[in-house]
Amino acid sequence: MAENAEPIKTPFLGLAQKIIDPYRAKVKAPTRLYHYTSSAGLIGIVQNSRLWFSDSAFMNDGSELQYGMDIFRRKSEAMLAKKPEKNRNSLDALMEFLTGQQTYNRQIIFCMSDHGNLLNQWRDYGKDVTAYSIELDTLALLQDEFNFRPGLYSLIYDEATQDAIMEKFVEELFEIDQSVDYSKLDKDTQQSYIMSGAAEATFVMSHFKNPAFNVENEWRFTFYAAYSAKEPKPQFRASALGVVPYYEWHRSNGGKLPITRVMVGPSPYAKASDIALKLFLFQAGYPEVETLYSTIPIRK
Repeated sequence: MAENAEPIKTPFLGLAQKIIDPYRAKVKAPTRLYHYTSSAGLIGIVQNSRLWFSDSAFMNDGSELQYGMDIFRRKSEAMLAKKPEKNRNSLDALMEFLTGQQTYNRQIIFCMSDHGNLLNQWRDYGKDVTAYSIELDTLALLQDEFNFRPGLYSLIYDEATQDAIMEKFVEELFEIDQSVDYSKLDKDTQQSYIMSGAAEATFVMSHFKNPAFNVENEWRFTFYAAYSAKEPKPQFRASALGVVPYYEWHRSNGGKLPITRVMVGPSPYAKASDIALKLFLFQAGYPEVETLYSTIPIRK
């Protein structure tokens, strides 16, 4: 699951990977990925050579986690309704844990797209300021020379595919659950099993996003952070939600990020912004990075 965390050794371990991998294998990662950001975001990334990973529990879009949870709940209830009555409450403890499990096993993400000049992204990030699209070398992102190693995957927007994946997952989750004799486990071990099953469910759900956002073509850099984990250590910033955590990702030797190009978003002053961008990148130690500006017509 999380490549930087010690997995819990239970019968549930690896179930999500087994279910989701055939679908992930159908989508080849592009050689370049793009991160949209504001002027302030660009300055922070380039000057510090660090990317900020956000805790998905504290994103501006509150439906982010709920969407996958709704699919899981719906498919689980439909599956259990077909089982003998004595088994219909078998996943209650796992469901209950999932509802409040943000404290224990939180998804930490850095969002990118496989397209660097998307109108909807410019609208989101350039409402009141000039926005930028940072092009990153995908292969370089996956090297082992950074302070922690996230996983990379594309999001699944197709509802039929989401349903097929979740149906298969809940059926196998149920079968594993039925094979466990919980009466022979102490309370701590029982809790570990529940946490493990919930972690597998969370991993599957994290691949799903509302089809309304499919134009984003989103790819995610992600890992999972336990509440008590000491590494990587969270930093904190002010947001609309108050104080929220984030995680800095950087080369262990302090080197530059694999930025290959930066695009200025649509603006009446795009040419002037491009000149300023070139000067900024040169002074920040990225003189080889190409710049260009979007010619998409958009009204501010």
